[in-house]
Amino acid sequence: MILTAALRLWILLVRSSHCISFFSAIKYGILSRYYVLITPWGLGGQPIMMGILHKEGVPFGLATSIPMLDLFFMRFAMALITTIAFIGVGPLLDPYLFVFALIGYFFTSFLPVVLILFSFHPQFSSFVVSLIRQYWFKRTGLKVALKVEEALAMYRDAFFLFRKKIWSLLTVFFASVISQLSLLIIPFGILLSFVPVFQSSPSIAFELSTLIQFMAMTNTMLGVVPTIGSAGAAEFTFSAIFSTFVIGHDLFWVTFLWRFLELL
Repeated sequence: MILTAALRLWILLVRSSHCISFFSAIKYGILSRYYVLITPWGLGGQPIMMGILHKEGVPFGLATSIPMLDLFFMRFAMALITTIAFIGVGPLLDPYLFVFALIGYFFTSFLPVVLILFSFHPQFSSFVVSLIRQYWFKRTGLKVALKVEEALAMYRDAFFLFRKKIWSLLTVFFASVISQLSLLIIPFGILLSFVPVFQSSPSIAFELSTLIQFMAMTNTMLGVVPTIGSAGAAEFTFSAIFSTFVIGHDLFWVTFLWRFLELL
């Protein structure tokens, strides 16, 4: 996950003519991952990355648009994986879990993708500026609105630099898919050590593809409860879904190992 995060950032910066070492990109990827884990809905990595890039001399427009592009591809990749999971294992879930998955899908995948795409449109700038002019303090409203309008224009112009760099964007998307799969594959490795004692329904095969889809549904449900690091909600959701494969004392240790490795 760290390597693919570094690769995505490195590609976007290099293609925008701001070369950095891959080692620096790895450090930024670690920082970004840390803030993702300690903020609700995992959206803390982007603001910190914007600040770091701008501090390192990257123009404001690129420093803001690159993390948002990265977030877009990550959420889009997860949206595709989760859509497959809805079709593949959705009917196997309890109805209440399926409803939670739909709600989480809306907040964690669909809504971020749509909002990020809209943020690159001129109408988004007009909408934000109009709100500031209407509701901001009258003494500073006009000044703030002009500053925001200028910043959003730089943000939008930086995004347009990538419109013709199709192969670079496809590479970033592919790295995003690998990054998401590397997160979702962790429970399969853990459960392999419990195979001699695991419980399974005859209709559900203990296979890598099935476990990845179940984990995608679990990951999506965490968007319903925006706690820091998904604390509490993560353990409950994981236990509810993966009790299909392992129960009792073993379920506790599977859940514990999963959370430990995920947060590590």
